[in-house]
Amino acid sequence: MSYPLYIPPAQFWGTKNSEWSLKEAKEYFNWFISIKDNRLDDYLEFLSVERNNIDDLCHKMLDLLFDPKFSNNQDGGKLDLTNAGYALATDTSLFVSDNLFS
Repeated sequence: MSYPLYIPPAQFWGTKNSEWSLKEAKEYFNWFISIKDNRLDDYLEFLSVERNNIDDLCHKMLDLLFDPKFSNNQDGGKLDLTNAGYALATDTSLFVSDNLFS
């Protein structure tokens, strides 16, 4: 299974978020909130961890960050995330924030 990317609705493809109107920002927010729970479920399933097992999640996440599907190692050891890497990092932050506020 390849990691699911973040692909927003087509109406947002051509503009930077800093250029959105308030209405567009609200529409994007509503889209993001509508996919959040499914993203978290897919994230936990992909990592094969239970929601409350933070230790396993951290270890698997760190291992995956160095996988070529998620990043490329640049000169000086800097990681250059792939699109899947950015999606994984975003879902990790979603997971952390969801747990902090629940």
